[in-house]
Amino acid sequence: NHSPAWFLRAVLLQALGVPEPKEKAENFLTFGCYIPFYTPFQLRDMFKLLDLLGIEYNYAAEKEVCCGAPPLEDSIEFVDVTEERRQKIKERCQKFMQSNWDLGKQAGAKNMIYACHVCTALVKNTFPEEADRHRWIFDPIMDKLEEKTLEIAPAKMGYYEGCHRAFPYNSNLDWKRYRKLLGKIKGLTLVDLDNQYCCKQHP
Repeated sequence: NHSPAWFLRAVLLQALGVPEPKEKAENFLTFGCYIPFYTPFQLRDMFKLLDLLGIEYNYAAEKEVCCGAPPLEDSIEFVDVTEERRQKIKERCQKFMQSNWDLGKQAGAKNMIYACHVCTALVKNTFPEEADRHRWIFDPIMDKLEEKTLEIAPAKMGYYEGCHRAFPYNSNLDWKRYRKLLGKIKGLTLVDLDNQYCCKQHP
């Protein structure tokens, strides 16, 4: 997913009917290496929500690079990697993230939004002084949905927040906010699951 992704991603976005990027917008979107290929229809629906809610965005799928999460994860998990090597990997990955951030700045965007929550957490930790300008794609969607009354046909669903692991950091997204919005949806009964299992550590 990490070397040919720019080309495959561009083809996939066209196949999904993703609109062409606008000339200028407040938000600059990065797709990440995994989300377009693992959950393409979810990505398509994210764009539908952005458009329905009037959230303007720009992107440059052919220029975007990997955020660096996979090499960072490997450098932590493989015990034979030296600390000096880990530091070099970390510095290189920071350059990857800065490259995407520079694309947004060049496009005149105020905020970066990321389709991938791992990318979001990693960038927020890497650039803490600008963390509020780096947002998960659901954050601007939440800004709009919180102003509305949402209702569905009566349903009862289990809710598991997860352990929020995003290598090499714990995730720093606003999970309480997301849960609060779900709890306000009329017709939806949520059952919070008492489950502490992690999908990575307890497969």
